[in-house]
Amino acid sequence: MGKREEIAEAMRTKVVAEFTANGHLTSVQKLQDDFDVSIGTAVRAMKDLIEAGYIYSNQRGYFMAASLPITEREDEQRAIAAELRAEAQRLQEIATRLDRTI
Repeated sequence: MGKREEIAEAMRTKVVAEFTANGHLTSVQKLQDDFDVSIGTAVRAMKDLIEAGYIYSNQRGYFMAASLPITEREDEQRAIAAELRAEAQRLQEIATRLDRTI
């Protein structure tokens, strides 16, 4: 994975994990410093995310999109998260029953 892809994946992960509609993102100068890349590489990585629908830019900087694109991978992750929540609830119910018997 090249630096451009590394930056794009790190920022995509951040957007998905910390999603706030129209939330402000870091500057390309900060990405340049954080990833030790040229400004062009940082800009191209952000353009990749714009094209994918995760972010947009204007004269004030880069921002999270109003809504996230749904990908197959994200659908799978959401399904797994839902299953884990259901399992956690089931385990909590078992723990509660055990606490009552002790």
